[in-house]
Amino acid sequence: MRVGELEEKLLDMFPASAAESWDRTGMLVGDPEDEITAVAVALDPGIDAIDFASEHGANVLVTHHPLFLQPPEMVKPTGNGHDAVGARIWHAVKSGVSIISFHTALDANPRASRVLADPLGLKPTGEMLECTPGHDGFGYGQICEAPELTGAQLRDACVKAFGGTPRVWGNAQRTAKRVCLWTGAAGEAALACVQHGIDVLVCGEVRYHTALDACESGLCIVELGHDVSEQPHCAVLVKSLQEVGIPECGIHLMPLPENWR
Repeated sequence: MRVGELEEKLLDMFPASAAESWDRTGMLVGDPEDEITAVAVALDPGIDAIDFASEHGANVLVTHHPLFLQPPEMVKPTGNGHDAVGARIWHAVKSGVSIISFHTALDANPRASRVLADPLGLKPTGEMLECTPGHDGFGYGQICEAPELTGAQLRDACVKAFGGTPRVWGNAQRTAKRVCLWTGAAGEAALACVQHGIDVLVCGEVRYHTALDACESGLCIVELGHDVSEQPHCAVLVKSLQEVGIPECGIHLMPLPENWR
């Protein structure tokens, strides 16, 4: 299979039209005509992930986060007055690694709707805090029913399921009858949770002053860390690669680097 064919098949699953307007979806660096040797999967397209791909004989790196949102001013190797993003692009090209990314197209996709719910044993209601216009079933903020857990118990469940030590905002003893799950940056979602009668928000990260306001309104927030909350997306990408015909032996998943925990 060619790299361009793989990109087309993945875009059928994670359409760019479902991504946010400011986002970058698909392949930003690489040769669509290259034949795929193997595929690496990582959360971030850093130099370490590019090296991981090369070390495993992969000439394609599929990631959640894109190489850039705004293009760099220069493309030079590390150590030459470099721009960090430009250095990653340089390294990918020199290493012969094509990079394909699905960010908000994956965040909002129904394929990823249960990445937090299932490990925590929560039951989705089918409601979402924010729907994606024009795409049925797409959106952000999966709302779930909780079996009378407190915020503290949800925090402990998160430690067991995802690792790391979440930060808890607000009353950790509040009973969580309705929980909202939001991977990555929650933006203004905490305030929307208050308006929708949510007891606990489990998210990647939350703005400080937004969190203060929401907690004073009664919301409990379990803040996992942006990376910890989104690493489960990589398993979705692995499964999707298998579905489009990449053999299991040809897919290599990069663990979340320890320095990020």
